This record gives sequence, C-alpha cells and structure tokens, in this order.
Amino acid sequence: MTRKADREILDDTLWTPRETAEKLKTSQKTIYRLMERGELAYTMVGRQRRILESELAAYLHGGRRGPSIGPMLRHGLGHRSNRQFS
Repeated sequence: MTRKADREILDDTLWTPRETAEKLKTSQKTIYRLMERGELAYTMVGRQRRILESELAAYLHGGRRGPSIGPMLRHGLGHRSNRQFS
C-alpha cells in the first residue's frame, strides 16, 4: 500500500452513529440496523463504531466500495462491516 493511500484513510472523517443519524435525519436505531445488515460499513475504534465519511457517501450514492486499506495494513485482512484499528 502507498503512503498516499494511508493519508487518504487518515484524512477521512469519522462519524459516530449518532452524528450519522443526525446527518441523515433518521434515528440511531436505523443506523445500527444498516450497519448490522452490512449496508453501511463501519470501523471499530477500540470498542466504538465509527462511520467513515467516504463510506457514508458510498452508501448514499448506492455504490459499495471495497474495504478501506487501513485495517488490511495492520491486520492483513479487513472485514467490510467490522473493522478494528488498534
């Protein structure tokens, strides 16, 4: 992976499920359901779920991007809807 790709991941804004719900004018419960169904990708930061701004944009545009490279760099592989950073 390249340093440019690393910078892109670090520059991507992380939103809490509550912030995401506020942006979409919906409930937190809806956001959690979308994450559980795998429709909205999220990243684990410790034990907290966070949604990358780019993943929210992909969800809103109906496209599905591959997993971000951050977890793959650290752990070898990353699962789209359950990624964790150390």
